Amino acid sequence: MIAISVMITGGTGFIGSYVARKLVELNYEVVLVDISPRFDLIKDIIKKVKVVRCDISDIIDLLTNVKKYNVEYIIHLAYLHLVESQEKPWKALKVNCGGLINVFEAAKNMDVKRVVYVNSIAAYGTAEYYGEKPINEDTPLRPTTVYGACRAFDTFMGQYYYDKYGLDVVGVRPGGIVYGLGMVVHSWFRDLIEKSFRGEPVKVPYSDQKVDWQYVKDTANALILALDAKNLKHRIFNTCGEVRTVREAVKCVKQLIPGAIIEVDKNKKIEPYFPYLFDITRAREELGFEPQYTLEQGIKDYIDMLRERKGEISV
Repeated sequence: MIAISVMITGGTGFIGSYVARKLVELNYEVVLVDISPRFDLIKDIIKKVKVVRCDISDIIDLLTNVKKYNVEYIIHLAYLHLVESQEKPWKALKVNCGGLINVFEAAKNMDVKRVVYVNSIAAYGTAEYYGEKPINEDTPLRPTTVYGACRAFDTFMGQYYYDKYGLDVVGVRPGGIVYGLGMVVHSWFRDLIEKSFRGEPVKVPYSDQKVDWQYVKDTANALILALDAKNLKHRIFNTCGEVRTVREAVKCVKQLIPGAIIEVDKNKKIEPYFPYLFDITRAREELGFEPQYTLEQGIKDYIDMLRERKGEISV
């Protein structure tokens, strides 16, 4: 049996490394594309994947590699994060928006069977618009950041390429904070876990604000479910984890790491403060997605991985 070839853009990054690991377990042939690969996150599977230096903003480079590796499916994760997008909007347009179009064009022209791309709740704007009202995929997008505007653009273009060209495109929109070993954004939460693990004092800048916490393994699972889902009625899917406050996350860490020295700043607020309540009925019904990790279970797994791989991960 010939293995199915899946290309993951941003494949050596935080989420990409978990997706790659799972696909290797499922016996896919995995091609990881990155402009600057992070080999520290894929040490355990490095001999089981192909790592390619490729700039997704260069359509020729991308097309060449899709053809070279006979790619049948693409999972598109390569993206500038929120802060860099805000500081460099011109680069965000080139990488985030231009890169997405290049992926769609490459898929269309090389007869790729499906493109799954990660989206973001940042496309909805801030939590103040919604309060305690759950958001579904039909809720209008009201981005307030460059990053969010790029994600809204992705949503539109995914539907456009499906309607106009018949390209099989599926978008997955994870919950508020995707967390786990290897994360490079939300550094305050990474510090909460990893400094506490090392016995260092840490100050957490938020307290009673509610957050949707989605463990990275749940995010990876949602993307893989989207890769293989049949008879889809829709092209974009919200997923989620568990809604808890930052203070509750601190409590979880203290229970798992007795003696952790953690100070909580009651005054500083999360900015921008994204929505945290989501209706995932569509993802349940069409993708078969259901969160597997509570906040406690996710943090415990994160800490267990730190113990197992101590010294291997650098951020």
